[in-house]
Amino acid sequence: MAFHLAANPRRRERFLAAQTPSGAVRFIIERRPAGANHPETWPLTAEGQARGVVRRLDGSPARVQFLRADGQRVGSLKHDPQPPKPADRYLVRDRSGRHVATVGPGTFRRWARHIEPGTDPLLRDLVPALLADAGRFALS
Repeated sequence: MAFHLAANPRRRERFLAAQTPSGAVRFIIERRPAGANHPETWPLTAEGQARGVVRRLDGSPARVQFLRADGQRVGSLKHDPQPPKPADRYLVRDRSGRHVATVGPGTFRRWARHIEPGTDPLLRDLVPALLADAGRFALS
């Protein structure tokens, strides 16, 4: 997926959008304030409908919840207690506790991710939405 600024078709505002290799908008990222220490990122459909939310929780290192638009929890992100040296990395688990993705520092100030096959499609989209806004979520 490639990320770039695009227009929200409903509000005529600019947001970050994820595109497929063919150029179709997969989802739009809307940034919503939820307090200084609790930023939220809302992936929207290409038509502007909310799909889910990435919400930072208290704590250092960062802890994140992945939710459906109705608030139902679909997963979480926590720091890997035994990351490979020298890099930090984070583990994503679905609501059953199954490890479904790993994210960590990539090259040139970018984040790399691996998402397991069979991961819930919403959670599969919420992980790159988190990485697009990694700075807001204080991932180190």
